[in-house]
Amino acid sequence: MYPVAIQGSDIIAQVIASLCKRSGFTDISMTQDRPIWPPALTLGAHQTRILQSLGLGESIRRDGHVPDREQVRLARSEYLVSEFPLGKFYEDRYGAPLVNITHDSLHSLVVNPWPITNASPPALNIETRGETFDKNEWHLQHSYQAGEPSNANVTWLGRDAVGWQSSTVDGSHFYVLTNNPGDLSLADWSPRLHAFVENLKTVTQFATQPDLRTHWQDGDWVFLGKASLSQQPINPVTWLTGLEDAWVLSRMMENYEQDIEQGTRAYAQYRQPRAKRILTQCNNLSKSYFATTTTRRVTRNLGIALRSRFLPEIAMQRIDWLHGFDCIKGFN
Repeated sequence: MYPVAIQGSDIIAQVIASLCKRSGFTDISMTQDRPIWPPALTLGAHQTRILQSLGLGESIRRDGHVPDREQVRLARSEYLVSEFPLGKFYEDRYGAPLVNITHDSLHSLVVNPWPITNASPPALNIETRGETFDKNEWHLQHSYQAGEPSNANVTWLGRDAVGWQSSTVDGSHFYVLTNNPGDLSLADWSPRLHAFVENLKTVTQFATQPDLRTHWQDGDWVFLGKASLSQQPINPVTWLTGLEDAWVLSRMMENYEQDIEQGTRAYAQYRQPRAKRILTQCNNLSKSYFATTTTRRVTRNLGIALRSRFLPEIAMQRIDWLHGFDCIKGFN
């Protein structure tokens, strides 16, 4: 088979290398970089089933934490707006678990033994729109407290910010996404969260208007992960969407071995509709979470509460397309 060069060495790059190796590619090289990722990640079933296919199912359960419920609460009062079951219910519904795991733990599980070179691939003859995703106006801040893990993943709805609290095996992680990190006030957060808020540090920045690359391939060059769809900060389970890209690309490379350009085109055609839907969902979620008036926030909260408490199955169906997506099916 032809050689494969991977620009990058983050989790997505490591997984595409693993999948290419599994497909019979032996000449694999990677360029070394220092990607910035949030310290803790939440992997939905659409991502953990890919890791299970690599034989990492038991490892991610061992090194990660499986919460049993997901909640939405108001940041100031802690009022419970909605609650959905996770744990066994979630796994039975989607065929794979939702897992919280630290970035370092996950990265150590997927690191491959192939040589990493420092040689940079040649310049790409490809449209640059969206390539750098450099409109960084959203700040993602993080703090951590060691202790027993909580069994709930919580989304905290603030006035001008949204927070997420989740646990890995040895403690709780708290994120806040805001345009104005210097304006965060303890008065807008429950006293139970004050210790987290006081210790927040910016870990990365995101584009306020996430972008989608127009062209995902050019001949035998192809883009995946954050290079094709800028990372979506508003929904943590979309942060590793590139795992789906890795699986589909490896299958296309194997299936179209004699015509790699046709394979990369097929990959782009298959993945772009999914990426567009994720982008649309995240943009709509951003408008909802960052509602600018009291009336809009009250209407949002009532809508979330009514769907989860009185129409729970319909509420679950609204997210089935994301969590239930199985990119492995049909590509084994």
